[in-house]
Amino acid sequence: LTLSSCGGGGGSSASPNITPESSSETPSRNSSYNFANQPALKTIKADRAWAKIRQKYGANTAAGSGYTLGAIDSGIDSGHSYFAGKRIDEVFLLGATDEDGSTLSHGTAVASTMVGSPNDLQQGARGVAWGADITMFAIPVGSRPNPKRFTPVSLSYLSQWNQLTNWPKVVNDAVTWSNNGRSLDFVNVSLGFHGMIDLYSEADLTANFNYVINAIKQSGSNNKTVFVWSAGNGHGQPCDPSEFPNSHRHLCTNGRVNAVSPNVQAGLPARFPELKANLIAVVAVDGSGNIASFSNRCGIAMDSCIAAPGTNINVAYFGPDIEQNPVRGTTTGNGTSFAAPLVTGGLGIMKHYFRNQLSNTALVTRLYATANKSGIYANKQIYGQGLMDLNAAVSPVGSTTLSVGNQVQDSGISLDSTWLNLSSAFGDSLTQSFSNQEIVAFDQLGAPFWYSLGATTRTLNRPSIQSRLKQFMKSTYSNGREFGVFRPALGTLSTRQFKPNSDRLSIGFMDTPDFLDDGGHLALLGQAIALNRPISDESAFSLFSTEGGWSKTKSAGMEFASRPFKSPIPFRMGIVAERESLLRSSASGAFGRMSGNSAFIGLEGQVRVGSWNLSAGGEVGTVVADVDESLLSINSSLITSAFALRAERKLNHHNTVSFAVSQPVRIESGSANYTVPIGRTPEGDVIRTSNSVDLEPSARQIDLGVKLRRALPYSDGDFRMATRLSFHPGHTAAAKPEFSVLAGLRLRF
Repeated sequence: LTLSSCGGGGGSSASPNITPESSSETPSRNSSYNFANQPALKTIKADRAWAKIRQKYGANTAAGSGYTLGAIDSGIDSGHSYFAGKRIDEVFLLGATDEDGSTLSHGTAVASTMVGSPNDLQQGARGVAWGADITMFAIPVGSRPNPKRFTPVSLSYLSQWNQLTNWPKVVNDAVTWSNNGRSLDFVNVSLGFHGMIDLYSEADLTANFNYVINAIKQSGSNNKTVFVWSAGNGHGQPCDPSEFPNSHRHLCTNGRVNAVSPNVQAGLPARFPELKANLIAVVAVDGSGNIASFSNRCGIAMDSCIAAPGTNINVAYFGPDIEQNPVRGTTTGNGTSFAAPLVTGGLGIMKHYFRNQLSNTALVTRLYATANKSGIYANKQIYGQGLMDLNAAVSPVGSTTLSVGNQVQDSGISLDSTWLNLSSAFGDSLTQSFSNQEIVAFDQLGAPFWYSLGATTRTLNRPSIQSRLKQFMKSTYSNGREFGVFRPALGTLSTRQFKPNSDRLSIGFMDTPDFLDDGGHLALLGQAIALNRPISDESAFSLFSTEGGWSKTKSAGMEFASRPFKSPIPFRMGIVAERESLLRSSASGAFGRMSGNSAFIGLEGQVRVGSWNLSAGGEVGTVVADVDESLLSINSSLITSAFALRAERKLNHHNTVSFAVSQPVRIESGSANYTVPIGRTPEGDVIRTSNSVDLEPSARQIDLGVKLRRALPYSDGDFRMATRLSFHPGHTAAAKPEFSVLAGLRLRF
């Protein structure tokens, strides 16, 4: 019994144009993949898929590395340079022997298209999954079909191949093969019988080919081996209508085969739909992308059929030269034999890219769903599911979501809407931890795509220079007092419209701190409307709110400030309630909703030393955080701090200078946990990991500032200039110092 290969397209040169192997024993380090030698790779967009693998897993990562692909064919020349450094396993079945080069090694050519990685990329070309290893199941293969006659295989002949020691054994051996933990997910079969599937009924095949069908079916397996079968090269071959059933004489028209469907083995899913999940028929397209003249079409097997290039394929050659001496080299091949291994290798790439987290049958579904179905490829009768597109196969289909359930198909939250906007109080505590953690999002087909969790975090922008300049030019003080009590060293109560010496209720605005003031805990409010009521000369009570629509934050607060018994060390205490933020940090999407209640107490000290007015202030706070429906949970109350030291003096009647050292609000202690999805099982269960993080930043931001104010003579105006040097801005150890200068002229008319 013999089986025919599906190469040659019905005819090929008896003396192929062979380029001998390079004599160099050192693999080429040519950085180019030399797609010019294998245009088929660009046709299926393998170049883009390779680029994504390198981007995701490293510049030196070979596509398909770590995986083993299978092939049932004539055998393989393991010594060929196309397979240098690869692990090759060869199993001899049905009496096959090791090939010696006396005849063309069809299996060597097919394997090179799938996993080849030649030393000489100037002449050769990589296989589509060039990093993968291969296991070859060698069986006796007959010579290429006689181009003078296309004769459909008889049922009796199929029955002989159906014997348990024949083709069923070959299939079962491929399905059950394992070696040191390796097994086969995808097996290429570029062999077949003449005879389109249209010619054979379900009853015919059940009676004469049932053991083969059952072996391919793999009933009871939860992760079936996928067989990729060449559709056949029968189209246009000579035929005799008398050899076709009366009902199918139209498949032999004018003495030529009209190969409307794949050959019998490749087309089995058309009769047995349960095979659609793990048997793929592959038709060939030519260099222009049209169906190759020799290729069978998809026809009634359209649902389990796909197209790939099958002409002028650069392949490894092992066989006789013109003088019948065995040689190794490179040549070109035509046929669905070379289209099929592009698909098999493509599935290997997908397996690699998705980290073995999609089942084999899910990868087949994805292969079909992402194939190019535009233009001519919409014709399912010819191209079936379309032209294979590996770039689309490893790209998200539709939007990606973060799963909130235990199964991939459960509801999720859009990755695009998921972000965490962190204020400087958190420093780099979360961003450092997040930067080392992957998070997975699933596309509409359930495929996993990995991203850095750090990419979901943003740093809350500090007030712009324009905003700081505006506030810097506004800041004025009356008799060194604010709120009728004192001017805090932290400078957070930069207000307007208050009447400091009034005992009435006053209304005003608390703006962003000026250029030298990051401010204390009340700075968490941002711009707020404020109500102030002095209680006595020694104390005042204030309320603040950002409600009303002009502010992005939704917060409210209160403060009580007092100088008991006219003490030189006044104090203040207050609370800030944030409805949609936490220490001015906000969240969206899978980070849920954040809110927090802060309580703080501060001490102020003021003293005059000579001509200098010295002041110091510090605050300590505690924050109760509430994070709802979030990947992040905060386990404890947060302890916060802020401080400032100032010195100010008049240089003369017109000039005033001040110096400041300050630290904006910083988390001193606190901890959090985050639980994120990191993958899935082939069965669809979501895999998660949990991590804890200390919320204290890696450094402490210290700001040094100098401010000069010069009153303009003969006018109610002044010139102001300030410089600021920030060390470890954002409380981040790796941050470089920042230096800023502001200057402005204010005139009042």
